[in-house]
Amino acid sequence: MSEAPSRGFTLIELMVTLVVIVILATLAVPSFRGFIANQQVKTASYDLLAALNYARSEAIKRNADVTLAAVDGDWTKGWEVSRGGVVLKAWDAPGDLSFSEAPVSFTFQSNGRVSGGASDSLEVCKSEATQRIVSVDMTGQSRLERAGACSE
Repeated sequence: MSEAPSRGFTLIELMVTLVVIVILATLAVPSFRGFIANQQVKTASYDLLAALNYARSEAIKRNADVTLAAVDGDWTKGWEVSRGGVVLKAWDAPGDLSFSEAPVSFTFQSNGRVSGGASDSLEVCKSEATQRIVSVDMTGQSRLERAGACSE
């Protein structure tokens, strides 16, 4: 009478599989960190772009000045769109990002132009990520540009 073959894995086979998984995970983690950092920068820059467009749209719709400003003068704390001291909409800044020394606020006039008539930009960055630049020209049009690596 012959014995039936055993089913399942031996302890050695299981250990070899676990070692291979750990090695692959160790190789993948550094690039995954960079991916997450890039996504945080991208999300924040798109949120800023949306806030600028929202502020401009509200200024035109309300036929009045509307301001997009950093919370407490610090973009890392988030930003809010307001009209006459009343906050219309607010955003939280995601993660530990850094912002260039840009203006503390952008004020849009009822015609959609930026108050002061000058173009300006705000750089969004995080270490291990690609820098993004959100800019507003004097006509009030905003755009997003991808820049080089962050210099943090």
